[in-house]
Amino acid sequence: MYLHIEKLVANINNGFQGDFFPNGVLQLNISVDHQIRQFYIEILNGVLSYSAGSHSSPTALMTVNEKKLVELYEGSINLISSNYVDYLNIKGDKRFALEIILSCFKPESEERSLFKAAFSNSSKYVPKKINCQDEKNNIDIYKLIKKMHPFILRNYVKWPSCKLGYCDFLSQYQPAEFYQSDYIGGLSVPSSMRQEFDFYFFNSDFLTSLQLWMGKKSSNVVTSLHRDARPVLHTQVIGKKRFVLFPPSDENFLYPRIAFKSKFQKCWVESDRVNLDKFPLYNKAHPFEIVLTSGDLLHIPMGWFHCVYVLEDAVSVSASISKGRFWSDLKEEILRYSL
Repeated sequence: MYLHIEKLVANINNGFQGDFFPNGVLQLNISVDHQIRQFYIEILNGVLSYSAGSHSSPTALMTVNEKKLVELYEGSINLISSNYVDYLNIKGDKRFALEIILSCFKPESEERSLFKAAFSNSSKYVPKKINCQDEKNNIDIYKLIKKMHPFILRNYVKWPSCKLGYCDFLSQYQPAEFYQSDYIGGLSVPSSMRQEFDFYFFNSDFLTSLQLWMGKKSSNVVTSLHRDARPVLHTQVIGKKRFVLFPPSDENFLYPRIAFKSKFQKCWVESDRVNLDKFPLYNKAHPFEIVLTSGDLLHIPMGWFHCVYVLEDAVSVSASISKGRFWSDLKEEILRYSL
């Protein structure tokens, strides 16, 4: 048991960036052979320590068995498809507990290589302006994607649901998950909707992670600043969203986390509320702002940082380009720059 705790702390330390980590205490209650063993991890002014026993005023409390403890230090907790708060029985400050979990994540070597390639060749990819097309005719979307530039195609997607209002969409499809929150993000598109959101303009054999994003204007921020290790096609079905994109060459100005997995890397800085005393280099970044409306398609190249805001009650669908010959050829070309 003590070995598991030591491995957990060692892996947290590997992904620990003390300058940005909040102060707090995570109490761990571990169920072993019908007994509870207690440890706590404390972070104070950027320094991490751990002790056996119970802390008098923990910031967050987590109750797990030995199997889940191993999943924690291996960084294999699924934060997307599983309800990790219930799975790990987290009480108190859930955000602080999440920071601990994220610190255990280790990026795959391919993700590191892809981001390195994007950074090393980013000067080639920074556009003077975001490409915008108002007509669908004679657009070779595959050719545009291979250029590794962000682009937006206005009024490109012709799904029937693009003509619906937000409330009408809810009435027609009634996704049960939505009624648990004012916002759902990254939800796998339910089987009842898959025929509706057919990416007829792109070979589905090349696509994975068809995801639904729904949020009310009151939810404001949809996704925090991050970058993906795969190109993303984001379609706006209903309402408006504002995207803020940063080129890969801004990496050193956006404070990305060293601990990440699942093919996306979050940043410590939030572009809507930047603390310049804490993140002074952010002023050197080069943001591009884009507003998507119903029917618009946005291509976000691999390695481009981005965050998203809801301007109106909105529904979007996204997919990643991450399989098939098209992706393998594109990846080979990208990785050539990291050699």
